[in-house]
Amino acid sequence: MSEENKTVEEKAEDQLKKENRDKVIDERIEKAKTLGQSLSALDAIFDNPGKIIQNYAKILFWLITIFSIIAAFTLGFQKEYVSGYYSWSSGYYETEFKPVIFFSLFIGVPASAYISSLFLVAFGEMVENIKKIAEK
Repeated sequence: MSEENKTVEEKAEDQLKKENRDKVIDERIEKAKTLGQSLSALDAIFDNPGKIIQNYAKILFWLITIFSIIAAFTLGFQKEYVSGYYSWSSGYYETEFKPVIFFSLFIGVPASAYISSLFLVAFGEMVENIKKIAEK
């Protein structure tokens, strides 16, 4: 039936159905929002992956640098037991400097960690830029 041929009662009934439908939709939206609030922490992880990758690269760089410097001093200066001439009890520990191990851990590992973190930061920026382009 067309709008012109409907009676006042039919128009009122259609209006009531529309209002009820809108009310049900609004209730469902509110229910979804309350459910969504509990999942918002998980959703925040995936909101900005570019920044997360960049922060991960920075944290990873500093962790690798700190542990490699500790390892450089631990493994670069190794104590070796030198036994005594007359008996085992007269031996002593002698510290030996291992320059290859020391400098590779002290300089080489942080340098390679820096280069790899640069790649991760660049990838994170690329993800951010692609997201900005997609939003336009």
